[in-house]
Amino acid sequence: RFKQEYPATPEEAFQASGKMRLPSYVVALHKPRPPAIICELLTETVGRKEQLLLSETPTGSLRLWDEPITTGNYVIGCDVAEGEEASDQLDGSDLDYCVGDVFSWPVGLQCAQLRDRFSPAEFGGYLYDLGRYYNWALIGLEVNGAGQGALQVLLDKGYPRERIAKRVVYDGDGRPVGSKLGFKLGVNREMVISGLESALASPGDGGIIIRSQQTINELYTFHIIKRKAQAMSGRHDDCVFAPAHAVEAMKQAAEVFKSKPEQSAKPLAYRESMRQQLRESFR
Repeated sequence: RFKQEYPATPEEAFQASGKMRLPSYVVALHKPRPPAIICELLTETVGRKEQLLLSETPTGSLRLWDEPITTGNYVIGCDVAEGEEASDQLDGSDLDYCVGDVFSWPVGLQCAQLRDRFSPAEFGGYLYDLGRYYNWALIGLEVNGAGQGALQVLLDKGYPRERIAKRVVYDGDGRPVGSKLGFKLGVNREMVISGLESALASPGDGGIIIRSQQTINELYTFHIIKRKAQAMSGRHDDCVFAPAHAVEAMKQAAEVFKSKPEQSAKPLAYRESMRQQLRESFR
C-alpha cells in the first residue's frame, strides 16, 4: 500500500493494484540485474568459416547476462511486433517492439534479451544468429500476422526445423490432426498467460527467473482492461509475451534436446507471396 500511495517509480504505483493480471507478489519475486554487456551480435567471416561475435555498444539491441556454455540447452521465446501503438496518440512515435528472450533449460534463467523495433524480416535474421549462438536454441515464435515473416526468414536461412516449437492443429470436431511450426494465441491467450504466471511463481523450481528491468516493468503494467489482459495505455507488453512463449516452448524441450539439430544444407526458396510481404515490411 505504501508503494501505491508513495511510489518511487511509476511501476511501484501498480504493485498493490487489484487490476494487475499477474499478482504483484509473484512479480516481486524477480529482481532486476544489470546485464554483463549491452551489445550487438555480429557475423565475421574468417577464411571460409563464419563466427559470431559480441560487439559492445550502449545502444545495442541485445542485453546479455550469461554467454552460452558448450553443453548448455537454451530456449528463446519471441514476440513479433505488429506495428501497433502503445498509446492512444497513434502518431507513430511509440510502436511495439520485437522481443526475443533467451532462457537456460531446464533451470529457466534469463540469459539474454533482444529488444528493438525490427521489421519481421530483420527480426527473423537476428533470431537465426541468436539461436545459433546459443547452441541452436529451441525457438518459441508467435506466428500471428507479422510473425509469419520472421518464421519464413528462419526457414530460408536453414534454421533446424526441429528446433522451432510447434503447435497442435485440430480438425472441425476438435481432434488433433497434426502440428505446425510456431504458436498462435487466439483462444489460447489466457492459457498462455496463466502458464507464464505459474512459471513466474516458481523461480528456480521448474519455472523461470527474470533479470530484465524492462520485463519486470511491463509485468507490473500488464492489467485487466475491458475484461482483457493487456498493457495499460502508453505501456508495452512485448516483454510479457516473449517469456510466455518461452514457457510454452519449454514443454517441448525435453523431447527436442534428445537429438542434435540438423541444419538445412540448402535454404528453402521464398514463396512469392511471402517475398512480397517482406518487401513491404522494409518500406
